[in-house]
Amino acid sequence: MEWPTKAVDWAIIFGTIFTGLLALYAYCGDWLRKKRNSPKLRVELHEPWGHNTKEYVNEITTAGPKNSSINARYYSIRVWNDTKATEAKRVRARVLFLIKKNSSGIEKVTPPAPLHFIWAATPGDDPPYLSYIPTYDNFSIGRVWENEDHFLLKTNPTRASFPGKILRGETAIVVIEVLSENALQPVQVYLQIDWREPTNSDLWGSTAPFITKISEREFKRLTQKEQTTCAVK
Repeated sequence: MEWPTKAVDWAIIFGTIFTGLLALYAYCGDWLRKKRNSPKLRVELHEPWGHNTKEYVNEITTAGPKNSSINARYYSIRVWNDTKATEAKRVRARVLFLIKKNSSGIEKVTPPAPLHFIWAATPGDDPPYLSYIPTYDNFSIGRVWENEDHFLLKTNPTRASFPGKILRGETAIVVIEVLSENALQPVQVYLQIDWREPTNSDLWGSTAPFITKISEREFKRLTQKEQTTCAVK
């Protein structure tokens, strides 16, 4: 190996190194600015017991169409954008999989295709999304009707091959992923849904769905004894 002996050789070497360092600095600077300014999503449980409302449905009877109302309870989570300088754009949320536990054992159910929750702002879009989130927004993950014995995940579409119903007496863990087109990475949330005796008079029914947010560590602990795995095809 021959070491450079002329000043011009050293100039070329140092010039090459300096150019490389400048390029690296520019790249790292852009990456750091993007990371600092990109939306940072955070998901929190908003209503563990849900909120009561009326849902209006159209029925076809022998006398013709009939409008009626049903007591309903909707459950929501709240999506925060912790980077207030940049709005999170085209935010959507989807079900990754569902784990159900009942008298028959434990079953993991994976949707055959991405199932997105329906944002109220864009019910007709597929997949549904919210145009932007400056600070936070809420969206419903499911509902229960007074005359029914199951909790229904509100996804678009509600595929017949995906059992998105959690029957009275069942316990389920729903794994949800929230994404944004300009966030650096998606965020996952683990929600446990079970049926409990209501704690106040505003909640109808002998038992009602109650939602708890659990950590990833708790999720792994609860599911490590999984007995059966069933992927819906």
